[in-house]
Amino acid sequence: MNVIHAVPTPDLGELPPVILAEASAVFHRLQHRELKASRDAGGDETRREIDQAVVVMLDLGEEGMETVEAIRRSWCEEISVQGGLEQEEAPGRYDLPWRTVQRTRRQRSLWLSS
Repeated sequence: MNVIHAVPTPDLGELPPVILAEASAVFHRLQHRELKASRDAGGDETRREIDQAVVVMLDLGEEGMETVEAIRRSWCEEISVQGGLEQEEAPGRYDLPWRTVQRTRRQRSLWLSS
């Protein structure tokens, strides 16, 4: 369980106030929307908007959004998320676009190596 301490996490205290204000505005706009069931998250517009806001907040760019969308689709297809379907009943898998992304200076300053 100590592996979790090695996972890089953003230091949100390093975000500029304008970015935090934008994140707050998105939260207030979306806070009362209902989310679809986990198994349907791949087509959930509200979840997509939340993901988009986080990608913008962390300055991950278009490639970051593509990766988040691929992860969301893949997660939705997990058997446990689908309600325990047998493997042959579960939808096909998506390949995740694992790529090394050149981070901007701001991005590098936001991530802690722990």
